[in-house]
Order: sequence, then C-alpha cells, then structure tokens
Amino acid sequence: MAHVAQWKKDEVKELKKLIDEYPVVGVVNIGSVPGRQIQTIRSSVRGEDTQIKMSRKRLMKLALKKSSKEGVLALSDHITGQAGLIFSKTNPFKIYSMLERNKTRAAAKANSIAPVDIMVSKGNTSFPPGPILSELQMGGIPAAIQGGKVAIKEDTLVVKAGEKISPATANALARLEIEPLEIKLELMAAFEEGTTYTPDILAVDADKIRSDIATAYQQAVNLSVNSAYLTKETAAIGITQAVSKARNL
Repeated sequence: MAHVAQWKKDEVKELKKLIDEYPVVGVVNIGSVPGRQIQTIRSSVRGEDTQIKMSRKRLMKLALKKSSKEGVLALSDHITGQAGLIFSKTNPFKIYSMLERNKTRAAAKANSIAPVDIMVSKGNTSFPPGPILSELQMGGIPAAIQGGKVAIKEDTLVVKAGEKISPATANALARLEIEPLEIKLELMAAFEEGTTYTPDILAVDADKIRSDIATAYQQAVNLSVNSAYLTKETAAIGITQAVSKARNL
C-alpha cells in the first residue's frame, strides 16, 4: 500500500470537518485570480460567517466523499481547474452576491485575452519627458509632450474585447497604473440541505425583483379599484374615489 503523507491526511480531516460543520458548502474557481486578490477577498468574507479554503483537487474530492452530509458529493463534479471550497452559514444566494460585490481590479497580463474593451482616457499625466513617451506609443497609446509633461492626446480603445493584450500594451497600461481587468472568485456551485445550486440559479438581480414586485402590486391595486372589487388594501382608495365622484354629480 502506498504511503500517504500525514499532511494530506490532516488536510482531508480538516476539510471534512468544515464540510460537516457548515450548512452551506460551495466550490469556487480561483484560476484567474492572483494571490494578492485572493487574500483580499478571503479577508473580506471572513466577517460574513464565511471562509474559503484552497487545497488539491483530489483531497477536496476525498473530503466530500468522506463527509456524512448526504448529497454533498455532487459538488465533486464542479471541482475543475484551480478550485477551492467555500464554507458559510449564510444562504447560497447571499454567498453569490457577496462574491460579486468583492470584485477587485487587476493589471492587464501580457498575451492574455481582454475580457472587455480596454480604454485609455485623454488627459495629462505626471510623467516628465523621457523613455515613457515611446513606451506608451509602442503600447498603442497616443502620447505627446504638452506643458512639459507627457499627455494622452485622445480617448483611445487600445484593446478590443476578445483580442490578445500585447506585452507592449500591458507594460504601457501598467506604467499608467491602469488596472482594466475585473476579477473575482466565481462560485461554480453551492450545496445546502440536499440541493445543489449553480450560477444560473444564483444570479438573481435583487433590484429587478423588487421593482417587478412593486410594479405587480401597483397593477393589482389598479385592477382592484377599477373593477370595484375592493380588498382590505384597496377599500380606502375605492371609497375615496366613490365619494369624489358622488360629489361631482
């Protein structure tokens, strides 16, 4: 029998304990998130009765398999690439929303694909004339000397969404301290009380739902009053309108 390192046994034991202890367990994708941003996000969610644990895929799957929580093994199917486990005492919808709120900015990486259009705005910089002028120009940014400083001559789309970011452009953006990328931990799935929730279910627009409910309520009130089918909520409105009409006869 192959020898299993003690640290691996301890890791699985700790993960299993967390899986059994927390009512909600999820899988997060951490592949595109730099270490510094991961630590920032981990710190920000810790106060929300939530913690994130990174480990090897095989160890996470083994911990899920050993857990006494019925059905939680389904999360194994969502552990792909660079993943971690998230444990929380709040519901999956709040976890998804919390991770969405904890997006951070990051510098553009050379040879990576731009997920969005990357713009550089017209304006002055704090740089004096020097090598940076040619660095910006090589990066596709129209720079010139104005008033003794380097300035961007016009708003410029330097990289379109879906295009590769060249090393020269990545360097130019970094020199301008422009962090065009928005990165986050992606919640791939969350498990609670026997149900596995995926992002297509969790991506709820709370503001839109509140607006839809308010609109539906107002439409129901209008229907009730206009059809003279009064309820506890619309009786006062209906009586007021009836009195007003009677006085105008």
